Amino acid sequence: MTKTAVIVITLGLLSVFGCKDQAAPTPGPAAAGSPTTVPAGHPATGIGDLPALPSGEISGALQIADNLKDKVAAGDTVFIMAKNAATGSLVAVTKIQIGDKFPLAFRLSGGDVMHAQTSLAGKVKIEARVDKDKDAMTKNPGDVYGETKELVAIPATGVELTLDRLL
Repeated sequence: MTKTAVIVITLGLLSVFGCKDQAAPTPGPAAAGSPTTVPAGHPATGIGDLPALPSGEISGALQIADNLKDKVAAGDTVFIMAKNAATGSLVAVTKIQIGDKFPLAFRLSGGDVMHAQTSLAGKVKIEARVDKDKDAMTKNPGDVYGETKELVAIPATGVELTLDRLL
């Protein structure tokens, strides 16, 4: 099968499965000069015409346990994350800074989703982590962590989340 055929099949499958904003693979040097468009008469893929997925919103207040107040300081970075209830995969994340006092208001919305093909919908677990090195990809000893005890159904307001564990 030629690279052109693979591209055409890929574009067709993306259209069938409703994927949005997926670009066809860039042909390598061996395919230089090969056509990268679909053949004449091929049905339109419509990939760019798909509507955005609906997204809800979660808002609430972040507290900190009394025994951990000395582990955080004004200006520390807190990542608030929504994780899929079924898979545990990250759906949305936002970053806030600790101010002079708790509680801290937080909000997650469709603008915070990780991928264009996901939405903030259904049930999620909300987690928060004070990350001293400000790098969301790291979890270091000394970071303060908390999560909701129950799953949160979206949309949700008044979600209470407490930082209550030290990593």
